[in-house]
Amino acid sequence: MDNITHSLAGSLIATGVVHLRSGSSPEARMQPPSYLATAAVITGIVGANLPDIDVPWNALMEAVGRQDAIGSMLQHRGYTHSLLAGVIWVLLLWAAGRWWLARRTPSDAPRDTLPHQRATLLLVAALTVLSHVTLDFTNDYGVHPLSPFTNRWFFGDTVFIVEPWLWVLSAAALMRCTARRAVRIALGVLVMLAVGLCWVVPQVSTVPAILVTLGAVAAITYVMRTTPARAALFGIGGWFGVTAAFASGTAAVRVQVRDGMTDLAANDTAAATGGEALALRDVIVSPYPANPLCARVVTVASGPSRYRLATAWAAAVPQLVSADWCARAVDADSSPGAQHVRMHRISHSGTPGVHWGWMWGAGRDELLQLARENCQVAGWLQFARAPFWTRGRSGSILVGDMRYDRDRGVNVALFTIPVTPPTCPEAAWLPPRSDVWPELQHLPARRRANGRAR
Repeated sequence: MDNITHSLAGSLIATGVVHLRSGSSPEARMQPPSYLATAAVITGIVGANLPDIDVPWNALMEAVGRQDAIGSMLQHRGYTHSLLAGVIWVLLLWAAGRWWLARRTPSDAPRDTLPHQRATLLLVAALTVLSHVTLDFTNDYGVHPLSPFTNRWFFGDTVFIVEPWLWVLSAAALMRCTARRAVRIALGVLVMLAVGLCWVVPQVSTVPAILVTLGAVAAITYVMRTTPARAALFGIGGWFGVTAAFASGTAAVRVQVRDGMTDLAANDTAAATGGEALALRDVIVSPYPANPLCARVVTVASGPSRYRLATAWAAAVPQLVSADWCARAVDADSSPGAQHVRMHRISHSGTPGVHWGWMWGAGRDELLQLARENCQVAGWLQFARAPFWTRGRSGSILVGDMRYDRDRGVNVALFTIPVTPPTCPEAAWLPPRSDVWPELQHLPARRRANGRAR
């Protein structure tokens, strides 16, 4: 998730923990000590963002030439996002929080409350660090929470990387929980920004934008008439409610897509597979922001000698919102990867729940051979969940991931790999598509010979 979302989650968790552990109840209009609330919120924000310390570190490694772009992509959401690293982050945060309390606690404060306050900070640190890994899990990028015990990816495919509903509900709740005017103004601006983005981002159509706008007004109206404790609970409950709504939507979308796979026209299938029967390996779901009823989908299928990707737009409840409506909300006629590989337009009209888009297929052994010959291709396959590829100029290899090649714009996971790469990625994740290419598990993660990949 984006770092604004992580920061809001950290602030909301910290505020909720402080109020609940300070004995506040919906009926009691008591505020916890300001110094404890400040320490908890700072701890929460830092804890909710700390696993992303790999971002500046990877940028530094690239700047000094110790790592290339593929290596940085592999290291992101890697070791720093594991539960084992989380224990380290929690202990560091707790030590810093205790130091803050020692400096900020008034001399006349009851000393017998210190153990309780330290326990509060420990709980805040643990929950907010865990929240970062959990939130990153909810989208289609993936995380490695069990590293180094297992190096497999875990994908949630539940929430878009930036979700306006989370911004609106949590920022509104926090406006009631702070007494600082500047913070309230900043949170109010954030609510307006979330609403404004819904009206200008193409993926958010008019109806969801109206609902988010009305939801923001209703949320602010409610929290300003209740207690801080109730406002915090409202924000936390709203967060769980939004996540549950999107989880239900994406689960229903998977059912629609799996049912609709059998309805692909025979000529579309033959164009990408040569008529070979393929097994469905994965259904990658990316829900629309602000709308749990629509999603963009990439399916991955393979057979003994062929490999195929197919894109679609799907509706969770086609009786309420059709897949055609979901497709019209975006540029459904824009071919993903069109400037990179030749995509085949699926002529089949689909079903009420699935609007088919584009298809691309290739020989299964093509990519396997490239991975054996080129260590950067092998490294990139430790990340790519919907890989596509082609030969470029001078024998170079163009690789991409259909998850993020949504239109004719820039692909964030697109790389041109030279025939003889100067460096090899050093990560050792289990390739997401080892179900298609089991042989990838046995390729060495790093191979060098006199500076040349072998």
